[in-house]
Amino acid sequence: MRRTWVQTVVGVMILTVGLSGCYGVRKKFIRKKKASEEPPVYVNLKEYSNVPVEQVYRDYHVFLRGWLDDLVLSLQDNGSWKRSKKAIDEALRNFSQMRFFFNDEGTQATNEMFDTLLAVKEYVYIPSHDTSDNDHARWIDKIKRLQRKVEKMLPYDNVKPWLKNN
Repeated sequence: MRRTWVQTVVGVMILTVGLSGCYGVRKKFIRKKKASEEPPVYVNLKEYSNVPVEQVYRDYHVFLRGWLDDLVLSLQDNGSWKRSKKAIDEALRNFSQMRFFFNDEGTQATNEMFDTLLAVKEYVYIPSHDTSDNDHARWIDKIKRLQRKVEKMLPYDNVKPWLKNN
């Protein structure tokens, strides 16, 4: 029996498909995902006018007072621990920003207040502090005294001699 060339070609094709498996055939006929191109980023550089130091300082002062109020309320009402953490973190951040404008004399004058804020942060970060004892009330009183100091010592008109630009 002679084999014809058609039988030979069909036999080779069957053998090739058999040896290659289904995965190769399936992979050949499945569309490949196109690579997604990220849109180009355009940066529009713009000159911004300088905001006066006075306005920026006043903003930080108001923010600090607000966060200290929020901290006192959250501790008095036995509010959430996360709220107290957020309040003390933001108060510290705003106080640090205020101190950025001060010269050495102003920084030295506010070191005690900054240390008090750091001590309050340590107290607030203790998740299981007992809110019914006298220690908790003392911390609230300490924060209120700090609030009074901030309102008395740190308004813009009082800190003008401490500013770096003067």
